[in-house]
Amino acid sequence: MKVVLKKDIANVGKIGDVKNVSDGYAMNFLFPKKFAEPATDATLARIEAETAKKAAAKAAAEAEIKAAAKALAGARLVIKAKTKDRKLFGSIDAAGIAAAIAKKGIVGVAERNINLPKPIKETGEFPVEADFGTAKAKFLVAVESEG
Repeated sequence: MKVVLKKDIANVGKIGDVKNVSDGYAMNFLFPKKFAEPATDATLARIEAETAKKAAAKAAAEAEIKAAAKALAGARLVIKAKTKDRKLFGSIDAAGIAAAIAKKGIVGVAERNINLPKPIKETGEFPVEADFGTAKAKFLVAVESEG
């Protein structure tokens, strides 16, 4: 019997795979536990449509990442903070940099993408790298005194 797997099953296959299994295995184990469903034409068409939709979403996310990396590469991001004698009241961490990037209008940059060895605690320019997995961008963060 041909079935479409709904979950990864060891020694059988992965989600979305069409497998030929014995009738007893399908009827007594896979179907009752909702691990698989019969491989009908409608099911196969639905699986194909879902696969295409996932591929399109992945391509769109990849394009967003590349656009963010391109926009950040070589950029100079200015962050204003309260200071006293060049020392900040507090610090600027990856979350603060990601928020400043979002304010600038660049989408797709999260705190986890910012590689910052330690929080910034004084004014000046600091090199920072954003790592998106498939793309990287180096840019400068300029911390200036507020008012």
